[in-house]
Amino acid sequence: EGRIAQKFLCPGGKGRRYRPGCAAGGDRVRAQARHRRTPEGARAAPTVAKEPAPAEQTLRLLREGRSFEEIGRLRARQVSTVVSTVANLIESGRLKLDPKWISPDAQPLIEAACLEKGVERLRDIKEAVPPYVSFEDIKLVVAHLRAENRVRAKTA
Repeated sequence: EGRIAQKFLCPGGKGRRYRPGCAAGGDRVRAQARHRRTPEGARAAPTVAKEPAPAEQTLRLLREGRSFEEIGRLRARQVSTVVSTVANLIESGRLKLDPKWISPDAQPLIEAACLEKGVERLRDIKEAVPPYVSFEDIKLVVAHLRAENRVRAKTA
């Protein structure tokens, strides 16, 4: 018997029984495989076009001048998810930090806190800055600092 059919043999019981739903000798499996191929024997091309990756969608929408709130609404995501995606884009060097994305005067405060506390725990930075500075502001500035290699994570 062929190798395909052997995969579907039941391990126990008398005689050689096949798993339910599989034709003897794997004929059904081979027929399905033949059906999926084109007449030339090559696999058929997928008919569904892929959507761009979420980061690519976010990048495109930012370049169109959309706000984080608009992007979240268009992509059915929370603003914090959009900010995290933007922070990853900044850290990878694919996007530059735009000062209009953060609270006024927050960047120097966050940078000073990062130098003092390190960048591995955002909560430590949040406790060192005024209350009007949000976690989103901190995420974006930390990503910017990491991208510029100005701050290294402290190791224990």
